[in-house]
Amino acid sequence: MSKNYRHIFFDLDHTLWDYEKNAGEVLYDLYDEFSFATNADFTAKHLVETFHEVNDYLWDQHDKGLINKYHIRTHRFPNVFDRLGHSINEAEAKDFGTKYITRCPSKPHTMPFAHEVLDYLKSKYILHIITNGFQNMQQMKMDSAGISHYFDQLFISEEVGAKKPDLRIFDHALASTGASSDEALMIGDNLIADIGGARNARWDQVYFNPKQIPHQQEVTYEIQTLNQLQEFL
Repeated sequence: MSKNYRHIFFDLDHTLWDYEKNAGEVLYDLYDEFSFATNADFTAKHLVETFHEVNDYLWDQHDKGLINKYHIRTHRFPNVFDRLGHSINEAEAKDFGTKYITRCPSKPHTMPFAHEVLDYLKSKYILHIITNGFQNMQQMKMDSAGISHYFDQLFISEEVGAKKPDLRIFDHALASTGASSDEALMIGDNLIADIGGARNARWDQVYFNPKQIPHQQEVTYEIQTLNQLQEFL
């Protein structure tokens, strides 16, 4: 590889921190805690699947600048239960959402090969995180997963005042780290926020596409597993 990368920037959720697995564990627990098996007509599996459908849609709307994070928090679970055809009062839905938000960041699961790859990269590059996630949750997720020590700086959209794919968060990251655009590499799972944002900032990008979703976007590299990074970094 002829590139002279010095700084590698990772997305967090779905790229290093296994959002689907961690969220699923919490939702299965809450399904039992709220006795949905006896007072509702949906399974725990259906709850988890519906949550991810709603959550993915809302975060996509957020990345496109159409809604804010407050909208996600206040509408996510009411939308989930509405899709499930389950009548739930506002207080119960709020309690469910609060317990989900409180517990989810404490889950430790990372994507396959995350620790091994971070061990490998840490000795060669300066590593950072750029995330659009909730400010009060992202550091906790990293601590719970045991990956905080790999990273030099954590850039959270709420703290920076701009979210991916906004050029400002990428420019802020360069200014804060002292990197130039040709020394920076962005790794993430989101074609809009991570890949499109980095491309517009004139950074090289790695599209992490474990589900091998077809697309027409121009990317510098594409991988299906994190350990493939060792083939070119």
